[in-house]
Amino acid sequence: MKAIAVDLDGTFLNDQHTFDELRFARLYKTLLRLNIKFIVASSNHSVVLKNYFEMYDSIIYISQNGALLEMDERVINSVSIKTDDFNLAFSALTKNNYNFVSTSVDKAYVPLNADENFIEIAQPYYPEFIKVSHFKEIEDDILNITVSSRRSELESVRTIIPNSLTCVYSGEHCIDITGAVDKASMLKHLITEQQISPDELYVFGDGENDISMMQLTKNSYAMNNADVNVKHHANFIAPSNNQSGVLEVIERTLNQ
Repeated sequence: MKAIAVDLDGTFLNDQHTFDELRFARLYKTLLRLNIKFIVASSNHSVVLKNYFEMYDSIIYISQNGALLEMDERVINSVSIKTDDFNLAFSALTKNNYNFVSTSVDKAYVPLNADENFIEIAQPYYPEFIKVSHFKEIEDDILNITVSSRRSELESVRTIIPNSLTCVYSGEHCIDITGAVDKASMLKHLITEQQISPDELYVFGDGENDISMMQLTKNSYAMNNADVNVKHHANFIAPSNNQSGVLEVIERTLNQ
């Protein structure tokens, strides 16, 4: 074991969006001593991820569904959506009255006509929203678009955005759109740069957007609370997120 990659919601966090901080603090000291990398790989914006782990300065973040890699408080790699593709996607989603958020490294943009209930629910998961009426008002490189929609609408969203974009359901009624990247491709980039073999990587997840990460290693764990399809792609089942399943498996592995 040289690297551990964990999804956040439904995997590392329990249903109350917390985790056993005392238990993790003890374990984290062991990981540092053994030089084991701890990687949080999530569709959430990095602002949210860092709020959970502000006491730990060596955690690696793969955020925005793989579009951004940060380590040692620095951006190591990012993959933005091509400008023309973003413009087309923004126009199509707006025309079809979808509520969505477009994010850069440190900003978040919503359409001017976005539903106020959507804004109220989504705002805590992003930097302060900037309302725009047209994609021309956005000068940042956009890394990710998150559409508020059910899994059943995934194919409908795919049909109205450019084919070159990656589009996955990430749970909690969210569809994530990125460029030619996902959590797995950024994780693969990271372990290659760190000279970590796939057999030395452990992956934990519960959602469809975690499956590609699981396929990188034989040490793949689906949480017991995961969907059946996700469990099918994992080699092992971890205790549920409400039982600190990630911590349980790591502790058990280190004690072998």
